[in-house]
Amino acid sequence: MLRDGRTFAGIAIFIAFLGVFAWRSQTAPNARTSALVPSVPASDEVAAAPPPAVTAETRKDLKPLPSASAAATVDAGDDDENPFAGQESLKQALAQEGLGALPKLLAVDVAKDGYAAAVAIEGLGALAAEATPGDRAKIRGRLTEILRSEEKRSGGADSRGAAGNASMAIDALLAVGDGDAAKALAKELADPAIPIHHGTTIVLGLTKLNAAEALPEIRDFAKRVGNERADDDFEKQVLAEATEACEKAIATFAK
Repeated sequence: MLRDGRTFAGIAIFIAFLGVFAWRSQTAPNARTSALVPSVPASDEVAAAPPPAVTAETRKDLKPLPSASAAATVDAGDDDENPFAGQESLKQALAQEGLGALPKLLAVDVAKDGYAAAVAIEGLGALAAEATPGDRAKIRGRLTEILRSEEKRSGGADSRGAAGNASMAIDALLAVGDGDAAKALAKELADPAIPIHHGTTIVLGLTKLNAAEALPEIRDFAKRVGNERADDDFEKQVLAEATEACEKAIATFAK
């Protein structure tokens, strides 16, 4: 009986040993598994980890970001779609070539390109001071032509910019400032179709130029102004300014 008891005790101890061995096998880390699956770091460890270094191998895979200038570039369209193309071209020519830009200014069709017209007309007047007598004659002739054609066009169906071009042509001729320019302006003053306010500008300019030879045209213009009738306060003001300009010119030249 004791012998059987010892046998049973031995069997019980052996079974207990197997249970402990099995439990340790399940909880102990497997060396092969640990090598294949890396441990996951805590979140604070990830945040503190430095970024991976850029090597020669990885640099070739990087794509450059677009520059600020490239991102801000806007397609302005072709020159045909840019109404300021002619104007900018003339400005550039004047800045770079000076008097050498004269042929370009003379060739501008002021009735078709209003933006370029302003640069051309004012540019012609500005270049006259340094122009040769021959070039000054071309400038004067072209400005006179513009004045006449634009005064005529201002009463037509397509009058866009005509009055403004005519006004600038008067100022440009006054900027030329020689005797021939004064004669051209006096001739325009004698035209009964010239607007009163344009005539006033011419009279004031001729007075500054001391163009006493224009006195007959100024007197005729003064008579025309006196025969005009104003329909509103604005027209009254226009006639009053014209009368004052004529009186001053006549008083100056009649001495």
